[in-house]
Amino acid sequence: MIAVAEKDWRDKMKRYINIIKLILLVIAVLLSVATYYGFDDSGKQKSTEYPYYVYLMLLVSGIYIIVAIASVFMKTLREKILHKSPLLTGTVIFMMFVNIVTAKTTILPTLYFPSLDRIIGLIYEQKLFLLENVFCSLKLLITGFLWGASIGFLTGLALGYSKKVRYWLNPVTKCIGPIPTTAWIPLALSVFPTQWFYIFRR
Repeated sequence: MIAVAEKDWRDKMKRYINIIKLILLVIAVLLSVATYYGFDDSGKQKSTEYPYYVYLMLLVSGIYIIVAIASVFMKTLREKILHKSPLLTGTVIFMMFVNIVTAKTTILPTLYFPSLDRIIGLIYEQKLFLLENVFCSLKLLITGFLWGASIGFLTGLALGYSKKVRYWLNPVTKCIGPIPTTAWIPLALSVFPTQWFYIFRR
C-alpha cells in the first residue's frame, strides 16, 4: 500500500511539474510584456512606429499555445514541447533582459546596441531587401562551391592518375594545405572586391 501511495504521489508530482513546464513560456511572455509597458523608455533609442517586440512576443506565445493544445492529443509532440519549454522560456527571459539594458536603461551604448524594437522592425520592414541579399549570398555560395568542387575533383583525378601532374602540383598543395581557410579571406576580397558573379549575368 505504501509503495502504491508513493507511486501515485510521484505521478501527481510529475503531472504538476509538466503543467508548470507547459505554462512557463506563457508566464515569461506576460512578464516580458509587463516589463515593456511597466518601465519607461530612456528616450535615447530611436522610437519605432509599432511595438514590434510585443508583437513578436504575442506571436511566439500564440504559436506555443496552439502547439501545446495539440500536444494534449499527441504524446510525441508533448514530450518534445516539455523538453524545449525551459529553453524557450530562457530565451524569452534573455530577450526581456536585453530589452531592459538597451531600451529602458541604455546601460549598453545605443550606437552599438539598438533596441529589439528597432531590430525586429527593421527585419520586418526591410524583409524583401533582406531576402534579396540572402538570395545573392546563396547564389555566390553555390557558384563558389560548384567551381571549387569541380576544380578540386579534376585536380584530384589528375594527381591520382598522372605522375607528371603529381610532380608539379604536390609541392603547391603541400604549401597551400597548412594555411587556414580564414587566412585566404583577405586575398579573396582583394582579388574579387565586387560581386563578380554579375559578370555572368551580362
